[in-house]
Amino acid sequence: MKVLHRGKVAVLIRNTRSLFALLLLAGCGSGGSSGGSGSPSNPSPSANGVASNVSVTDQGNSRFLIGFTLTADTAKTLGVEVDFSEDQGSTFSAATVESQDSSVQPRAGAASFSGTPDGSTFQVVWVASSDLANLQQHDLVIKIVPYNLSSNAQGVPALSDVFGIGSNQAPVTSGLSTPPGTVGGWVTFTYTVSDGEGDHVSISAQYSTNGGSTYADATLGGGDGTTGLSAPASGASHTIRWNAQADVPEAFRNNVRFRLRAADTTSGGYSTSNAFSIRTYAPVIDLLTVNEVPEDMNGSLSFTNKSNQSQSFTLLLPETGFVIGLEFSISSSGAAIDPNGLEMTSSRAIGGGTAGGGYDSGSDFGSLFQIDAANGTAAMTVTSGLAFRAGSHTLTAKLRDVLGNVSASASFTFDTTAASAASRPFESRDVWYLTFTRDNFAITSTTSSSGTVTIAVVQTANGASDFVEDLRILGLNSASPPAAAQAAGLNTVVLELVKENIAGYLNTFYELNFDGTRHADSANLQFSLTQPSGTCSRMAVGGDDPIPGYTIGRAEYDYRNGSANDNTDVDLGVFTTNLIEFYINSSFTFKSKFNALIPGRGTALGFHASDVTVLSDSFDRSGGGNSSQDNNRYDDIMDAVDALARVVATIMAHEIGHSVGLVANGAPSAGLFGGEYNASFAGPYTTDYHLDTPGNNIMAAAISFTSAIATASSAPSFNEMNMAYLLERILVE
Repeated sequence: MKVLHRGKVAVLIRNTRSLFALLLLAGCGSGGSSGGSGSPSNPSPSANGVASNVSVTDQGNSRFLIGFTLTADTAKTLGVEVDFSEDQGSTFSAATVESQDSSVQPRAGAASFSGTPDGSTFQVVWVASSDLANLQQHDLVIKIVPYNLSSNAQGVPALSDVFGIGSNQAPVTSGLSTPPGTVGGWVTFTYTVSDGEGDHVSISAQYSTNGGSTYADATLGGGDGTTGLSAPASGASHTIRWNAQADVPEAFRNNVRFRLRAADTTSGGYSTSNAFSIRTYAPVIDLLTVNEVPEDMNGSLSFTNKSNQSQSFTLLLPETGFVIGLEFSISSSGAAIDPNGLEMTSSRAIGGGTAGGGYDSGSDFGSLFQIDAANGTAAMTVTSGLAFRAGSHTLTAKLRDVLGNVSASASFTFDTTAASAASRPFESRDVWYLTFTRDNFAITSTTSSSGTVTIAVVQTANGASDFVEDLRILGLNSASPPAAAQAAGLNTVVLELVKENIAGYLNTFYELNFDGTRHADSANLQFSLTQPSGTCSRMAVGGDDPIPGYTIGRAEYDYRNGSANDNTDVDLGVFTTNLIEFYINSSFTFKSKFNALIPGRGTALGFHASDVTVLSDSFDRSGGGNSSQDNNRYDDIMDAVDALARVVATIMAHEIGHSVGLVANGAPSAGLFGGEYNASFAGPYTTDYHLDTPGNNIMAAAISFTSAIATASSAPSFNEMNMAYLLERILVE
């Protein structure tokens, strides 16, 4: 087919109970600064100070010496807040502190210390007896919080290790649960922990996959957490989750044990579960995309352009109407997908606006997807209530099975824009008149004794439509039918049958129903066999190409379908004479479909004894009383009608495709990969305004008769990107 061408440190320690100043003057040290200075309105963390190396030394009498180091980007005075925690760092309160330096007097003012931007060390004394009601606990933590005196912005704090005061008993864990059945992903356990002093505790856990012979440290999360857990003397129940999938990936183990222990400043003994089984084969997201466009064409990967350079690109979509979809697979050893197991987030808020609702950035809207577990797909059409407002968006997806195993995350980025009339190919219904009446040629044929058909074409009108003369070559019409056939109007019956089937198959290529009725995924076109009222585009069928060669169709190329197109000139439309001439003597498939009717090879329409019978309205092919002769003749006629209708509809779909904007040259968002013959996905029939992708692609530059009449999954079709354009789910700018 051819186309007609167109983004050092100074320190002030602040405490709500005891406020005094330790002013550190800048010295002349050689140490360099770390990090940038930031701006006054938003200083960097190093400009606000960084605390580190917090140490705690028991001095007796409920007093603790607190040491710490401070650094900043330049020598300056920083404030410091000292806090304490009685629950292993879950919550903090301001600490009562005293200066440890002899030069600091108990008065307002400051004392001088030396220091450098590489870090200066300080000490204060925490008077624990002033802050603690219970002087026998082992869940204490000190926090040093630096801050910028000018902006009051907090710097980077630092924590001490957990320490204690008074006597201590190790905490006790008991009653660790055993998961029922086979589990995976994050596995939940319950347990009880108690402590003689009622300290808050932390927990650690290990797992074994060999019945307890050996153990390894477990990855924990969720539940009540791992630190600051209440442990009264009477005991408290808690939950924790083990990430079995992370620790024992892609495996089935049936003698697994889990053990857990608690600690304040001293670790207690382990509590161990009974044996249980885990299965951790994760589902795999094979593709996250929009409008079913494959990964190599959706912007996830760069491609090699026709200048032999690597080029990246991003799809441009309207704000609504497109389809987000994913494809997934499950290991043969894996579990079924959880029907509610899809998590989908967007990098930007979606929906909302004046309609309200919507989802914030990072919020999960996976519940809106329809999961088809049998086919390994999930999809969601973006409605107006979930609009992706103009800009760049990144989707991130994870998928969970019924055991809790979670896939690796998959991400996909695309752009959206408001779909204006100028950016859409179908601002309104695009009506096409399919005309079969043009008379540009006088076309005749003869068949030799050996069955070779010779076609003679003269470019002159002769009173017969070119398409009818093409039907005569194939034996689907007769110039001088017998009286019975003429009386029965067989020529008209078959002509109309061919035209109706051409229109029907053309409808299906554009995702309409065969009869032209529509559904949610139909392109906004309409095909008519009668002259519509008002403005319409036109496509003529029949006759030869006046330009020598093997072109079987030609049409105006209309970038983004800017206007109605008239493809009825002699050098435009579908050239069925050229098609027949090319295949009639060489193609086995062509002969198998038409030989029973081609004059000189078979019996032309009207000349077979069964023709009037089998083409009457009363004939029922499935009727039990039919003769084999009638059934065979009916099949011969219908096979020929179907083959001709399919091939003409395929050519017509291609040419109409050009006239509505397929296939714009270059990469998205300006093009649809027309002419990008160096791309990995471009086949040998890729030329300007054509793209040959895997499968029986309608918009390839060439197609065989056999391919054109293929059925079912092998039938010709628009590739995913072209169909998305036709459905206005991908835009060309």
